[in-house]
Amino acid sequence: MMEGSARGDSVSAGPVLPEGLSSGDIIGIGVEEGTLLLNLSSRALESLEALSPEDARMAVYAMVNTLTLLPETEQVAFFFDGLQVETLSGTLYMYGTFLFNPFFAED
Repeated sequence: MMEGSARGDSVSAGPVLPEGLSSGDIIGIGVEEGTLLLNLSSRALESLEALSPEDARMAVYAMVNTLTLLPETEQVAFFFDGLQVETLSGTLYMYGTFLFNPFFAED
């Protein structure tokens, strides 16, 4: 997900997450009653905030659509240093949970 499409994928897409993010930016991850709880670093928040609103939305749904493919995961809740933020890039409401969104899915 952090590098874009895998080799051999029928669709070629570049990375949608901000450059420099790594697995080290994942503070914690767990599943509770079908909700994947993803706790990311403040550095991840800063990197996502630096994106345009459209790119931030694409990055969030790239994570959501990928993570909801996991067994027992129906939705995703985002936390940054243990807290939910109100908005991302000033336009994307982040409280609560996100469901798979086919609009952002690759064919």
